[in-house]
Amino acid sequence: MPALSAQLFSDAAVGESESEAVQRTALALARSQRTALSHRWIDRFLQQYGLHTAEGVALLTLAEAYLRIPDGATAARLIAEKLSDGNWRSHRGASDSWRVNG
Repeated sequence: MPALSAQLFSDAAVGESESEAVQRTALALARSQRTALSHRWIDRFLQQYGLHTAEGVALLTLAEAYLRIPDGATAARLIAEKLSDGNWRSHRGASDSWRVNG
């Protein structure tokens, strides 16, 4: 068995340039897939919670203000206040994306 393992490892060895090419290809594929998935998810999210809804306005307000919040307690109050606006349950199950419905 050890001889077979050694032979398999030897056969599988690739040069540095081949290894780099495989890594570049894998990275490009992963980035492409992430981009494709994120755009679809964001599009669905924006369609579901557009600015024509109270929930969309609450999310936009929260997003704009959140970065300027000085501390955790104030951030928690802002989140609680903004998420209490609107009828969030009316959106449950309205999208085919689990991320949007969550």
